[in-house]
Amino acid sequence: MDLQVRQGKPTYDAVLDSGVSRLRPVAMAAATTVLGMIPLFTDAFYVAMAVTIVGGLLVATVLTMIVVPTFYAIFFKAKKGDDRNTTPAPADGGASTTAPPAPA
Repeated sequence: MDLQVRQGKPTYDAVLDSGVSRLRPVAMAAATTVLGMIPLFTDAFYVAMAVTIVGGLLVATVLTMIVVPTFYAIFFKAKKGDDRNTTPAPADGGASTTAPPAPA
């Protein structure tokens, strides 16, 4: 999000775009782990561990995809259609560096 804001995108749009771009990887990682825990639900010794892992993973996914972006938007006062939240991009595209002087 912060990188997109530094490049000149409004904060609200940066939050939405970041959420959309991260949804698939986060959901796929959570889904594969949950599916991998399903066989452990039938085992008497590991059922508690499997339920704990699945529950924690689902809560962490909700925190990652909903709660954190929401708090970011609240903290930085992002509003839909409000272009005041933009930081102008540097004229050189952010590629300026301080190089040592060339040897004479």
